[in-house]
Amino acid sequence: MRERQTKEATEEQEGRGARRAPAGADHHHHHPHHRHDLLGLQGARGNAAVVQMLRDSGHPPAIQRAVTVGGAKVEDPVQHLMSSGMDTFLSETGKVVLGYLKRPDFPASLDVKDSDELLIEVDKIAAMIDLVHSINSSGILGRRTMNQQGIAHTGSNDAGNSTALAVNVLDARTAQGPDDIQDVVDQSLTSRDNGSFSVAMERPQQEDMILADLAEVSDGGGLSAAELEGLRKDAAGDESVLGMLVNHMKNQKLSDAQSEVVARYTALLQARTQNTAMAIIDNPGGDVANLSAGTRAYESDVPADVIPAGGAGGFTSLVLPGWFEPYKLLLMLREWPRGVDLAFAGTKQITAHYRAAGQDWPITVDAPDYGSEIGKKLQEFKLIATHILKTSGSI
Repeated sequence: MRERQTKEATEEQEGRGARRAPAGADHHHHHPHHRHDLLGLQGARGNAAVVQMLRDSGHPPAIQRAVTVGGAKVEDPVQHLMSSGMDTFLSETGKVVLGYLKRPDFPASLDVKDSDELLIEVDKIAAMIDLVHSINSSGILGRRTMNQQGIAHTGSNDAGNSTALAVNVLDARTAQGPDDIQDVVDQSLTSRDNGSFSVAMERPQQEDMILADLAEVSDGGGLSAAELEGLRKDAAGDESVLGMLVNHMKNQKLSDAQSEVVARYTALLQARTQNTAMAIIDNPGGDVANLSAGTRAYESDVPADVIPAGGAGGFTSLVLPGWFEPYKLLLMLREWPRGVDLAFAGTKQITAHYRAAGQDWPITVDAPDYGSEIGKKLQEFKLIATHILKTSGSI
C-alpha cells in the first residue's frame, strides 16, 4: 500500500485467459456473455481482432475516435507534440498510447485543451498501463525487495528502506449486516492511520509543495495591533489571561491558514487518489491474515514482501479507476495472468486524511469507488486483504 512501483518488469506471466469482474451497474454497461471471449482474444490476437469481434457481435466501437486538441482533430498526435518540442517528454508507453488513439478502429477518444494537457493525459494513461504490466509480471513488491532488486520507486511518509510490504486485512466474519460490512470498508479506505486513500495522499516530506506552503504559513501567524488591543480589553488587566488569549488566537489563526492551504490543493490530492489501483486478495493466507475473528480491519505485513498475480497467496482482483476504462484494450497488448479479475470502479466522494506538519488534515475528494468492489468481496469471502498502489504518474 505504501509503495509505488515505477519500473516496468520485463517478465511475462504465464496464462492467456482473463476473467472480468462485473463492475457496479450504476457506472457501466457491459455485455457479460462476451467478456471471457473478448479478453482472451485481446491477449491472443491483439486489438484488431477485438474490434472485429465487437462489430460482428453487433456492438460497434464508440463513434468518437480521435485526439482533439483545442477543439481541432489531430491526425498524428506524436507529430503534433514534435511540432511544439514536447515529444522528448513522451514515454515509450505514451507513444504506444498515441499510436492506438489515432487509429480509426480504436474505441476511445481524447479531448484536451492544449499540448500540455495532451502530454499530461497521455502520461497518466501510460503510467497506469506500466503499473498494471509491472505488477502482473513481477507481482506487487515491497520496498525491501525493490531495493534488493534495484527497482526505482518512491515511498511515502513511512520512510525506511527495510519497510515491509503491507496489506489491509478486512474481516467481516462476525458482521451482522450491510452496515457492519460498510464500517469495515470505511475503516480500511479512509481511516487516518491505515486507510488506503489516506496513505495515497501522503508524499515524501522533502518534495511536497503543500508542506512548503504550510511552512511559510507557520512562519507568520502574528497578531495585529487591533487584535492585541481587543484581547487586552477582554483580559481586563490580567496578564496571565492575556497570555492565554494571545496563544489561543495565534493557534486558531495558524490552524485556519493551514486548513486554507490544504484546501487549495484539493485538486492535487484528488489527482493522487485517481492515479491508484486496488489489488484484492480473496483468500489471504494465514501468514498475512493472522488475526482473530472480529478484529475488523488492520494493516498486516506480508512476510514474503511480494504479492504475486493470481495463484496461492496472490491478488485475485485488480480494480482500476473508471477514467481508465476507455483504454482497457491497451492492457491486452500483453497476456493477462490467470486467476486475476479486472474491474473498474466508479467515482465516489470520500473524506480521507492528508498527513503533514505532524497533523492529519481531512480532505474531501472524488475518488475511485473501491469500497463497492471490496464490499462485494467481503459479502462473498468474509475475510479479504487489499493493497492500493500509486502509478509513477501520480503528482
